[in-house]
Amino acid sequence: MKILISFATSVVALTLPCSIAQAKENKSSDFSAFLLSDTLWDTPIASLKKDHPEFKFDWVSGAKDRLRTVGKGMKTFNIDSGEVIVISSPQSEKISAISISYYNKGDNGTITSSNFEQLREKVVDQVNTLTGSRPEDRSGRGTVKMKKTFWRYNDTAFQLESSTNSSTNQPEFLRLRVASLKSSREGTSTARRSSLKSNVVKAKNGDVFINNIPMVDQGQKGYCACASTARIYQYYGLKTDQHEIAQLANSSANGGTSPSEMVRSLKRVTGKLNARLHVLYEYPNGLTSGPTQEEFESGKIRGSAYRDWERAMKDFVDDANDYQRLAKKKGTKSLKGDYDRFDDDQYVHKDAIRRFADPATYREMMMNKPEYDRFVDKVIEHIDEGLPVAWALQLGMFPEKDNPQAFGGHMRLIIGYNKSKKQLIFSDSWGQGHEKKYMDFGNAFSMTDCILIMPPTR
Repeated sequence: MKILISFATSVVALTLPCSIAQAKENKSSDFSAFLLSDTLWDTPIASLKKDHPEFKFDWVSGAKDRLRTVGKGMKTFNIDSGEVIVISSPQSEKISAISISYYNKGDNGTITSSNFEQLREKVVDQVNTLTGSRPEDRSGRGTVKMKKTFWRYNDTAFQLESSTNSSTNQPEFLRLRVASLKSSREGTSTARRSSLKSNVVKAKNGDVFINNIPMVDQGQKGYCACASTARIYQYYGLKTDQHEIAQLANSSANGGTSPSEMVRSLKRVTGKLNARLHVLYEYPNGLTSGPTQEEFESGKIRGSAYRDWERAMKDFVDDANDYQRLAKKKGTKSLKGDYDRFDDDQYVHKDAIRRFADPATYREMMMNKPEYDRFVDKVIEHIDEGLPVAWALQLGMFPEKDNPQAFGGHMRLIIGYNKSKKQLIFSDSWGQGHEKKYMDFGNAFSMTDCILIMPPTR
């Protein structure tokens, strides 16, 4: 069996297709009466879920500090709305912020600029009418450039935010953010790197993990990397979300990109958010600096990127031959012929090796590499500093229970480890039940494309 590859087809992206549960369909309900209530900011978040089953809210995580509904069949200010996120204060467990999506590229696909603007004007008219308040223009730049319309209603602040990608002229999102006037004036503070260690918990069972990382549910979008990145920045204290990250990264909801394009996209994000990006480990070395898909398709590949790509190809061939020798010794599955050797100039795709190899043999081969110990050390070092590690990998070689996505490229967060059990602790952006999971370090290393951190600059 000949395993051919194009290095650029390795899909580890800011937008990775994930097969997840279908949206719940709600009966038609209007959320605006709740938003205009005099007791909105005195309402415990648990009471919203209990007393308003018509909105079909689900907990985003076991911490029960965020509710989410996909909003199908739901209206807000008499207009069909989509995903609604409700956040509570950690001190009081009362509602502290609400975000209502009227449109976002990830959930709704593309929309014309004229239809987008018509929708925005419709929302403005409805909020004007139902609040009886005068709107204020607060347009400017947050994480991304946004058009903002602001209303005061009793002790509530409403802010309608819309954004269009300046490079593509593609509408990105239209959402209504709701907060108390007091909290809307408090602004955002970003944690200092030195303070993040205070979030590290050392449990009696040997678990060491970072606490207080917010859960962001990517929903049906292929936004695993955008959602993971948003979780990191929300943990640092920034008020940003996966839609803003997707816009900064020029991500689509269903597409994919090469590892090098993923890192370039994340560098665009970190450059806008007062953070840095450090690749801690990549397989093979030079993976994230290789050619992009666009460069492959155009035939215009930078000299340095081409050299990294050639080096990667050689590493793949070397590992394929190491696997063949070990498989022959153990009597397990061969990748080619009767344990035939791969030629030095043959292109071998690491993901094809993972797909066809015997998992236990492949794992043993990978763990014999000196990079394995460095991988473990880097994870432990940065978790101890309170820094979540973004983990790009290929699913499918080792089965995982209750995963909405069984195969393909994915990004998740490494949030801890257990030295004695030789396990890392990780979290997926799939909502409740995916906050804290465990995997053997050897399995994790064998599935990894790269791990990286995005620490604050301060």
